[in-house]
This record gives sequence, C-alpha cells and structure tokens, in this order.
Amino acid sequence: MKYHKLIAAIILGIAAAIPCFAQENPYGIDAQCYDYFMMAESLVGDTSNNAFEVANDALLKRAIECSDEKARTIHYVENLKRTIRIARAGTNRLEENQKVEAARQEVMRVSTETGYPQYFFYAYELTQTYYINTRQEGHAQTVLQEMLRVSQERKDEYGLWLGERFIATLYHNQNDTKNARKYFLEAIRIHDEAHDPTIRRQSITRACCDLSETYPVGSDSARLFIRKAGEGARIHQDSLRYFYYSSQLAALDGKRELYAHYRDLCVSDPAFMNAMRTTPEFFECVEGIMDGSITPDAFDSKLQYMQYVQQLVFLRELALRQQRWDIAATAGNGVIQSLYSAISRMNDMRIEEVSAAHGNYELSAQLARQQKRTRVVTSIVLTLVIILLITILTFVLWRYNKLKAGHLILKNKVNSKI
Repeated sequence: MKYHKLIAAIILGIAAAIPCFAQENPYGIDAQCYDYFMMAESLVGDTSNNAFEVANDALLKRAIECSDEKARTIHYVENLKRTIRIARAGTNRLEENQKVEAARQEVMRVSTETGYPQYFFYAYELTQTYYINTRQEGHAQTVLQEMLRVSQERKDEYGLWLGERFIATLYHNQNDTKNARKYFLEAIRIHDEAHDPTIRRQSITRACCDLSETYPVGSDSARLFIRKAGEGARIHQDSLRYFYYSSQLAALDGKRELYAHYRDLCVSDPAFMNAMRTTPEFFECVEGIMDGSITPDAFDSKLQYMQYVQQLVFLRELALRQQRWDIAATAGNGVIQSLYSAISRMNDMRIEEVSAAHGNYELSAQLARQQKRTRVVTSIVLTLVIILLITILTFVLWRYNKLKAGHLILKNKVNSKI
C-alpha cells in the first residue's frame, strides 16, 4: 500500500510540475486542478491501488487552496463515479446502494453550495445509469421521478430536460410506447423552448428517432420526427442514425435508389454497427422483401440477427406493403416472441431486484437479531457480574464488621483486666 501511494505521489508530482500545454481545459478550472482531475478520471476504474484517492484528494486540496469552487465540486463527482464503479462489483446490493446514494447526496449538497446545478443533476444521471447497469430499473425510475420533481420545484430547465429524456428512454427500452411518447414529446418541447445554452447545444436526434418508433411505421408523425432528427444532428453518430431511419422511409416508399444511397452511407461506416445495433442481415431482409427474392425460411433464419423489436415491426410493415403475407406473418410472430421475451426479461429483472432487496433485508434483519441477542447476553452477563460484585462487597463488609466487633470485644476484655 505504501508502495502504491509513493508511486501515485511521484506521478502526481510530475503531472503538477509539467504544464499541460497540449491539453485543452474545457471545464475552465485551475490548470493544476485540471491536471489532477484528468489523472483521477483516468484512474476511476483502477481499484488495484489507491492512486485514484491520491489524485482526487490532491484535486480537492488544490481547489481549496485556489478557491476554485467548480474544481471542488468536480472532486465529489469523481468520488461518486468511483463509488459506483466499486458498487457495481459488490455483492451486498443494499449496502452498495446506500454508499452510492450517500455519494450522490454529497454531490448534490456541494453543487448547491457552490452554485453549479449541472453537477446536481449529473449526480442523478450517474446514479440512474448505475441502477440500470445493475438490473435495478425500479430504482432507476424512482431516482428519475425524484429528479423531475426536484427540477419542477426548482424550476430548472436543465434538470427537466434530462429527467424527461431519461425517463422516456427507460420506457422506450421497455417497449412502453405510450409513456415513452409522453416523455419524449415533453423533453423535445423543453429543448425547443429552452433559454439555457447548455440545453440548446445538446442533440435531440436520438430522442426524435426513438420518438418516431412510438408511432405507426411510416406515419406522418414518424416522418416528421425523423426529419427533425436530421435537422438537429450535432455529431457524426447523429447523422448515422438519421441515415438509418431515412433508409427505412425510402424502402417503404419504394424509392430504391434513395434507399441504396442511405444504406451505403450506413454500412460503409465502421461506426454504424455499434451506433445502431444493426447487422447487415437487416438490410438483406429489407432488400429481399423489396425485390421479392427472400423466402420465409431464409427470412426466419435471419431473425436471430435482429437486435430489437422495432426492426421486426418495420419489416412486418414493409412486407405488408409488398403483399408478402408469409413474410409479414413470420415477422409478426417474431414481434410477439420479442415482446414476450422482453416482458419475461423485465419480470426476471424485477424479481431479481426484489429478491436481492429481500435478501439484503433478511441479512439486515439477521444482523439486527444477532445484535439484539448480543445486547441481551451482554446485559445478562453484566447483571450477573454486578450481582457477583455486590455479593462479594456484601461479604467483605459483613466480614469486616464481624472482625471489627470481635476486635472491640477483645479490647473491652483487655481493658477490664487492667
């Protein structure tokens, strides 16, 4: 441990001594604080030593020295990230959750003191992601509902924007189109009407694309939000997402050249598969339905490559428009099976979450019972010890008084003889 601490201290000393001319400082914090922050950020996931703690403590110390309140807030954010990383590997979920919640509350407290509300809401974001990644979606929904309530009380646009968007995505992943649409629409409205430049700079492309999937395939509403997604693209991944949905609209409309154009933009980009969770088999199905070449057996063999139910919903609609009833029926069966699987998976997650909580409560109850028994035994032992001491003391006093009385009698006899 001392060795690790020494190495970390040496690295920090070197980092602090050499100005980072090549690095930008987008956070606008003290340069030395930024160096410590970057080092702590790179060590969040390394639990083999205490180098992270050394870097993050150095960040806090420097932030206090130079009165950099933003850097001081970031220190607590990094601590929350570290707590989450350790908690994800933990086995006592109740105990780990309590640690995460305590770290979240600390970020919220400090960010309120320092006047950086973006970190106040970022703490909610990190925590709900932790709950989702540990299969505790019920906890994630509770955290997000709290985030919305607090944002409404504070009349904070940024918190409302994040809360609405995250809850919408949560419902969308659960295939709850009604609630997903409700929250997506509100998130997009907040974005469009926002005065906060932080909100205006953020992309709504994914929200618009996900929202389009809550409407019937190819409907006017779906097209409207896909078009809006393209207009609001900010980064390369946004463009890929827009190309993907545009290829679907072109296929529905029978515009083969336009479809091929958007398809090629997608499949020629190495980042596309990861960005959209889409394999080449999806496009093979689309083209096979469009030109009538795909057989039901061939189509059925490719269903395993469909990553999410919305792809099957689209293929069913495309098959219906091409009057491929056999393909539409197979795709429809795939939709039903996917929904059943999703429901089963959600129920399994909820059962697992409840079981884990129940197990933790049982453990806590067992510990409480053990503590109670310990207190009872301790009380009994203490009582017996006190009784024993009182008995000994009584015996000593009785013996002392007896000896004293004997001494007086002897003294009186001696005096009488004299």
